[in-house]
Amino acid sequence: MAKQVFDDRQQMETVIRRATYCQVAFAEGSQPYVVPLNFGYEAGCFYFHSRNSGKKLALLRGNPRVAFSLQSDVETLHNAEQAENCTMRYASVIGSGSAAMIEDRDEKIAALDAICRQYGLQPYPYSDAMLNATALFKVVVSQMTGKIANIDCGTLFAEV
Repeated sequence: MAKQVFDDRQQMETVIRRATYCQVAFAEGSQPYVVPLNFGYEAGCFYFHSRNSGKKLALLRGNPRVAFSLQSDVETLHNAEQAENCTMRYASVIGSGSAAMIEDRDEKIAALDAICRQYGLQPYPYSDAMLNATALFKVVVSQMTGKIANIDCGTLFAEV
């Protein structure tokens, strides 16, 4: 099974649903700053939570353009006899978009609920203290693409 790039939105959303965390790259001058984050995804938007202060939020406020990468079904494939046969099995989605802070209480709750659903959790009741202590931001996707390697498409995308 070879590597295959795909741009079908339903297939990308299958990979997104199977992923457990996402790496987000923020702009820090001419350098990227990458952070692994828990996430939620709904209707073309990623949702993230954070403390109310810190480097990633400062960078986001200075430049809302971000890039993201996430993977699912990752496994090392190796053959100890032949180094050239060592490879990986994976499904990935990468892309970019524009981030915005979420200030509205109801939108914060919806974002936290999306994050809970990503990890198979039922949404919680959120106290005002918790909502005030938590920063939430969303990334509206402007472009994304997927790639798989050494995975049977029929099996991975059977639910699509």
